[in-house]
Amino acid sequence: MNERSEAVAGPDWLSGLLAPSACPRCKGKARGGWMCERCAAEAERAAANAARREDHADRLAAYTTSVPKLYHPWACAPEKLAETLVVTAPQIQARDREAVLRVPHDVPMLVLSGHAGAGKTTLAVARGRALVDSGKRVLFVAALDLGGAVRDTRLGQACELLGRAKRAPVLIVDDLGKELRLGPLAAAALVDVISARHAHMRPTVVTTGLRSAEIKSGYEDDGMVRRLMEKGRATVLRLGPQAGERSDT
Repeated sequence: MNERSEAVAGPDWLSGLLAPSACPRCKGKARGGWMCERCAAEAERAAANAARREDHADRLAAYTTSVPKLYHPWACAPEKLAETLVVTAPQIQARDREAVLRVPHDVPMLVLSGHAGAGKTTLAVARGRALVDSGKRVLFVAALDLGGAVRDTRLGQACELLGRAKRAPVLIVDDLGKELRLGPLAAAALVDVISARHAHMRPTVVTTGLRSAEIKSGYEDDGMVRRLMEKGRATVLRLGPQAGERSDT
């Protein structure tokens, strides 16, 4: 194409691109076949919302997979967790339910202690769902499974589970102390995980039927109680009828 034809074709091409045309959504004025500004902004917001919903579904699926099926009603509960717990877990005392759900999401360590049937695991799972809804990735693991992993002859799989527990953005350790029956190696695995998470300040939720004195005597590491109940970094809630033993430290 010579200079004369370029001079003629150039303005025609440019004017065609800039000529107003109808927005494909609202039929208002647009340019070059593109949406109008309002519709383009709405489409961008819709795409962002769809991406957020997809990410939330992915986080929730990963979390639910790690939670025992018995507790799926609370892992999969809708956003109104408090109302759901009232209906589906009436045995849990109202003050316990409210106290757990009121704890800020960024607390490095939350320990839920109490006797069997107090609702420790149910409330921990419900809190995990609340954290998923807030944008966190949460892993649930039973202390017995975590401790038992070190006895697995397939060492690679054991190391993988321990590594996931250490690195998870949020970890729920259920029934700390149950693994003590498996011996010192199992106890050491829990100490290792809690120590790593404490060092990196990764949010952790622990449920246990042990009191502080029992934790101190059960683990050879003297710092286990300190990491679980360190003042200024940990919130410790005693669930059940012993309301006077509840403490935030």
